Amino acid sequence: MKTNPILRCASIGVIALGLAVAPVAAQDSDFGTWDANADAGLDMEEFGTGFGEAGTYGTWDTDSDDCVSTAEFNAGIGENTAAFEEQFGANTYGEWDANADACLSEDEFTEGVYSSYDVDDDKVLTPDEFGARPGDLGEEGWFDF
Repeated sequence: MKTNPILRCASIGVIALGLAVAPVAAQDSDFGTWDANADAGLDMEEFGTGFGEAGTYGTWDTDSDDCVSTAEFNAGIGENTAAFEEQFGANTYGEWDANADACLSEDEFTEGVYSSYDVDDDKVLTPDEFGARPGDLGEEGWFDF
């Protein structure tokens, strides 16, 4: 059976597009689910609820003591320190630890992630801000859920 090369090329393009769009579509669905008031923006409360329900903090707080220590934070980053620092900054832990007690509470952790995504600092995450770092949220991301 002979196949049409144009049809074969078009099929490959459709498959590649589907693979590229899948992570963004997953984030878009999270955004829509988290946007409780459907105003096309996530405030801190909406983000905190969605992020909390995803259980992300618990994956970083490995000893379940309601404190992400520097050791747990570094373990969460793993061997990708340079990539993490490129996205979030070199002193992320110190910046997120609002009360400087060497313990990231769930609120501090969540607020740190939120403020890192809110690039225009207007206290509202747009779909573009939420999806700007497709490797961060979702499976295999920094904040895997």
